[in-house]
Amino acid sequence: MQEVLHLISPFQGRIWGGHYFRDELGLTEINEPLGEYWTISAHPTAESIVKNGIFSGRTLSDVYQSHRELFEGCKSDRFPLLVKIIDAADDLSVQVHPDDAYAKRREKQFGKNECWYVLEAKYDSKIIVGHTAQSTEELKTRIENQTLEEVLIEHLVKPGDFFLIEAGTIHALGKNTVILEVQQSSDVTYRVYDYNRLDAQGNPRALHIQKALDVLSVGKTTQKENFKVRVMENLIVTDLVSTKHFDVQKYEVLANIVWHNATGKFYLFTVAEGTFVVQGTLVRKGESFIATSLSKQIAIEGSGSFIVSHL
Repeated sequence: MQEVLHLISPFQGRIWGGHYFRDELGLTEINEPLGEYWTISAHPTAESIVKNGIFSGRTLSDVYQSHRELFEGCKSDRFPLLVKIIDAADDLSVQVHPDDAYAKRREKQFGKNECWYVLEAKYDSKIIVGHTAQSTEELKTRIENQTLEEVLIEHLVKPGDFFLIEAGTIHALGKNTVILEVQQSSDVTYRVYDYNRLDAQGNPRALHIQKALDVLSVGKTTQKENFKVRVMENLIVTDLVSTKHFDVQKYEVLANIVWHNATGKFYLFTVAEGTFVVQGTLVRKGESFIATSLSKQIAIEGSGSFIVSHL
């Protein structure tokens, strides 16, 4: 049975997207602005296709449903994680995501806890994470009066920065930022404010004010993480976050390594920097592979870094 799944994955056009995937990564020849590359996806909106081995041509969700032995430790009836690269050539809407309970009740989906690893940022690139409003009522008033921006918390960012965005946290990517996002497999977003931007047809983009107010957190602040770092031969592992929804590490590969699966779980590898050959297959920046539960050891040739996520 197959140890490694290499993937062909979908791009998503977005009004705020750019040409990073074509011009910088060389992953596509599509000319229209693209905002997202769903590098590991089993979500019905847009799915990855396995491109190697006995599962070649099959969707990730199909393989997950029919061969659960490849995904030990996961009891969900749906593949639980989604990994994206997001190219914010312009500001994204100010938005919030629901937790599992609300999303399942209202949207029939998972909630959306996520985390961001910054891949690219200009010297003045910013993101929004959190707010200083004292109550839901204040948030409602500020949304109605269009003074919400006054209480949003901005952070200057640089490559290598990391943020956990828990469900209920108001947030937005600023322009000229590229991130790698690990999230629950959900496509539920409630827009709070969109800078009065118009869509391709010249209409204001839809907002979701009441649902956003239902789920917005008040009083939570962003915590500075204290990362645990482990140094091994030709490999530096940084533990970025551990939650009930996902664990995320950064692997800095200094030279060729053999990675050992010590837990028997499945792992999602996404290249954050560099180019690698994994079990004979080229994997470039932004691309991903899945080390299934059956993988014992995997030869990884090259240098650079991965963001590695798992349950």
